[in-house]
Amino acid sequence: MVFYQKNWEDTIARRKSQMEEVQDELIHRLTIGRSAAQKKFQVPRQNVPVINITYDSTPEEVKTWLQSKGFNPVTVNSLGVLNGAQLFSLNKDELRTVCPEGARVFSQITVQKAALEVGLSTRGGGSHIAESRDCRVKTLQTVVLSALAYVFFFQS
Repeated sequence: MVFYQKNWEDTIARRKSQMEEVQDELIHRLTIGRSAAQKKFQVPRQNVPVINITYDSTPEEVKTWLQSKGFNPVTVNSLGVLNGAQLFSLNKDELRTVCPEGARVFSQITVQKAALEVGLSTRGGGSHIAESRDCRVKTLQTVVLSALAYVFFFQS
């Protein structure tokens, strides 16, 4: 009976030790996150104008957009003859068939379609980005608080 009780006490002591380690790690990570969030990170911006396309874009505008996205000349020449509506109508497999960068073109077209659905213009907009960021921050805060509650509940 004494042996069994001794093992049980050792198990409890190990669990408390592990929980303390988890708490220390969590506090450390939260502290690092806060200090990193307080630092101002600056991303150097190039003075390249943002070029967007719509369903009404001309072939010349589509070609300019493809070039601004850094697609190779084969892709630009293959797709630069299409207007916006024609380009938006192509699916991923069709784009892969027509040009070597088909998957990447499809990804960029998807971004353009999403921007049109949100109603972004070529100048301004972007409030949905802030809303999305705020939502992610709130979700992360909820997860962290839940983790802390869980850790403190099982410590007691």
